[in-house]
Amino acid sequence: YVPLGARLSVADNVALTQGVAYGFEKIQNERKVADFTQRVASYAAMLRELGVRDYQVQRFQGSAFSSSQRSALLVTALLRLGVFLLFGLSLLPWYVCVAPAALCVSVVADQQARK
Repeated sequence: YVPLGARLSVADNVALTQGVAYGFEKIQNERKVADFTQRVASYAAMLRELGVRDYQVQRFQGSAFSSSQRSALLVTALLRLGVFLLFGLSLLPWYVCVAPAALCVSVVADQQARK
């Protein structure tokens, strides 16, 4: 037993790890243990596929956001999308005005490159 927040010494940690390994060798062929080992292996494979570490899973259990947080996120995302579209559309006339000059510069640069 280790109280919450306390840490084992290195020697105690090694002794505990060796004890678990010794005990596991004796019971690893039992059906319950083999089933558990197989489930842990499939869980680890799933984590590798998703690119997530084990300590990150707890964050995603249950509801990640409350309903009010979801509403705020949706409103923020829509506002940002609206601002992005507004700025993009406001720059459209500038693109139209600059396009002929850019085309001329491109043609002249190609001609100069050929010389």
